[in-house]
Amino acid sequence: MYMPNIISENARIACGVKIGENVIIKDNVEIGENTIIANNVIIEKGTVIGRSCIIGNNTILGNTPERIGKVSPLILEDSVKIGDNVTIYAGSKLMKNVVVEDLSTIGELTIIGQNSYIATGVFLGSNVLLGNSVEIGPRTYVSSYSSIKDHCRIGAHVKLSEELAKKSYETNVPIGTIIEKNCKIGDNTLILHGIRIGESVVVLEGSRVICDLDSNKIYGGNPAVQI
Repeated sequence: MYMPNIISENARIACGVKIGENVIIKDNVEIGENTIIANNVIIEKGTVIGRSCIIGNNTILGNTPERIGKVSPLILEDSVKIGDNVTIYAGSKLMKNVVVEDLSTIGELTIIGQNSYIATGVFLGSNVLLGNSVEIGPRTYVSSYSSIKDHCRIGAHVKLSEELAKKSYETNVPIGTIIEKNCKIGDNTLILHGIRIGESVVVLEGSRVICDLDSNKIYGGNPAVQI
């Protein structure tokens, strides 16, 4: 059934923006020129969307979880493409040319570098940092506070777990998994929380990573060992 759009008088919508049906745009939203908003989209207050973006059907942008209170607005830079049934929380920033496919969720305070690709059904927790030109495969789960640096390729059904690795932490600072630049992580790999994987590492499909991995090496197995 057709429902009229609800667009705040305080929203700033540039020329050439196309808006579908049953769209809700709240106070102080900014939408750049030539952006396309599909049907049944909710854009929460203060969200900033750049030029030439595409926002898919049934998507929610700029949600704020009740548990964290007030955070900065969601920012999508120019030429970002968001698929259908995606939720992206407030405080996050997606840089130029990022693609997020259908059914994905991006938690609050997460940053995704330019030219990165998020496949279907991915979950990124809060405070995640993805570098430039990172690829995340379908149905992959990335726990909060994880960091995946530039030019990494993460396969399908990979899990950056919330289960802590067996190592001692002597700080109250949140711990996250770190994957350095130019790594390739195979499908169906499990990586325990708090692990650091060095630069240019290859982890083979189906591996279980329970300790830090040195740079420029190939690992595989359960638990993963150097090959």
